[in-house]
Amino acid sequence: MSLLRKPAVGLEIAHNGIKAVQLSGRRAMPVLDRFVMTSFHSETVKPSMRELNILNTETFVATVRESVNSLLTKQSRVSVSLPDQSGRVLLLDLETPFKTKEEGKDLIRWKLKKTFPFPIQEAQIDFTLIEEKLTGELTVLVSCISNSILHQYEELLVQAGVEPFQIDFSSFNLFQLFAPRFILGELKAFLCWFGGVLSLFIFRDGKMCFCRTKEIYGDRMDVNRIYREINSSLLVYRDKNPGFTLQEVFCFSTLEDSEAFATVVGEATNLEPAPLDIAKVVALGEAKPDRYALINLASAAGAAVRTL
Repeated sequence: MSLLRKPAVGLEIAHNGIKAVQLSGRRAMPVLDRFVMTSFHSETVKPSMRELNILNTETFVATVRESVNSLLTKQSRVSVSLPDQSGRVLLLDLETPFKTKEEGKDLIRWKLKKTFPFPIQEAQIDFTLIEEKLTGELTVLVSCISNSILHQYEELLVQAGVEPFQIDFSSFNLFQLFAPRFILGELKAFLCWFGGVLSLFIFRDGKMCFCRTKEIYGDRMDVNRIYREINSSLLVYRDKNPGFTLQEVFCFSTLEDSEAFATVVGEATNLEPAPLDIAKVVALGEAKPDRYALINLASAAGAAVRTL
């Protein structure tokens, strides 16, 4: 590791608290040097696509400041995981090519204007080109969040002494830890149960071809509900992609639900799922969290990994 390489700091914002990590090393095998897990009252952050998420701004700012300061880092640039429920991510087919990023955003706004839960002109939109088909159609991965919601997060993070450098949703930052498993190969699926959100991503030859995140309410994992959600998602994918056959399925969940989640994933996909282990992709440095804490730091670590 270069002595000039700066550590990477990742921050996960959830409805029940803040998780912060400092990583060093390289993206292929990051090293967890320090971590902080700080809880706050449930009325501090309430994820929503329509309303401002941070209800108690003073508590939020104080908690973020305390968490980052506890890392004892001189790095102010922080990658951030926002709650999946605060925005929306989807794959979208565009029939019309575009020349510039802004032209692409205009096409996306036009296509989503009748289906979005708030005025699409008020949304912050980003996208990544996934595939350009022989017909000229484009498949893009679109990320949308209300400008007012995003600006509130950004402004309060700055007040807390943080420079939000890269912001994404929790499930996608969590996926970053295991992304190398999906670069090449056949049809693979990544299923995750984390923070009350079920995520399902499908990849074909390293390209994402399906994504869905679904919040599932309740204090405990609802096995029957998760089974139904996975099954309905796979049916949607099969309808759009005849001949669909998954070759590999990977799953990740909180420690207390790992066995039950792997079982329901296996039943829904008719495959033996391969559990993903964060301990195999993140080395422990100065920090020595137990397994429960390490798994719960996954989204914050995934955010930090993106800047190594």
